[in-house]
Amino acid sequence: MTVKFSIIVASYNYRRYISQTLDSLLAQTYSDFEVLVVDDCSQDDSVAVIREYCRKDSRIRLVENEKNLGLVRTIEKAVALAQNPWLAFCESDDYWTPDYLERKARYIEQNPEAAIVVSNVELFGDAEAMAKVKRERVSFEKLKKYQTPRSMFRDLFYHNIIPTFSCTAVRRDLLAACDFNPVQPAILDWWLWRQIAIDHKIGYLDKKLTFWRMHAKSYIRNHKEKGHNLSKQMFYANNRLVKAVRPFKFYLTWVQAFVLKHLVRVKITKNNRLLVRVCAIPVCNFKLGKSFDD
Repeated sequence: MTVKFSIIVASYNYRRYISQTLDSLLAQTYSDFEVLVVDDCSQDDSVAVIREYCRKDSRIRLVENEKNLGLVRTIEKAVALAQNPWLAFCESDDYWTPDYLERKARYIEQNPEAAIVVSNVELFGDAEAMAKVKRERVSFEKLKKYQTPRSMFRDLFYHNIIPTFSCTAVRRDLLAACDFNPVQPAILDWWLWRQIAIDHKIGYLDKKLTFWRMHAKSYIRNHKEKGHNLSKQMFYANNRLVKAVRPFKFYLTWVQAFVLKHLVRVKITKNNRLLVRVCAIPVCNFKLGKSFDD
């Protein structure tokens, strides 16, 4: 296999977990990779641990931010510094099975049209956090039903069906061209995948290759806003995204799909069946939503 990976590890105050993360990367059965660890001014001794791993294996490269940049700018910096055509992410509190890269590389070679390759995850750690994720993220089960690679832009409209950065491999050129300004830092991955999915396909491996740690200090549990404000922000972000990259007739189709789902079917279907039927009439002679699946 000829697929080359840059593995990105964003590090911040996870000294207690980073060794397990790096050990799992060095234990990979597929060896054509570099590990790029970008530390965002950790206040514990994470950097000392990472430096020791750099001495053990020359494939590991440490970059230390001069000041705290936050998750978004740290990931953006890592993408710019990566040297190989494919990027794989492993968050510094997660770890992989030994065959993670081997299975991803084989899938990529067999499915060259896939721009993102996602695999299943095994949750572990805090029981309460695990139960919450399972309640909120049942949409991940949709991936098992699909024949992939396939277009998933519409699936990513309303939910992030890709569990975590740590289960994804993505083409570096496509990710580097993305806008790294999500409405919230905690949903950076959702925002990036959504941009790539407009014109590219996503592949899925139904193998639990990532161990996704649940704990009280995880970034997403402490930084993600919820409720109506997030939905409103995401609508406007989507609006700008689709309008910028698609012809106007496709943009109108997307707006119609969003309005039909959120303003008609969800809220007032029972009392306004005629309005539902009127709004369901395709605009611009396009079947509703079809343009994003072609």
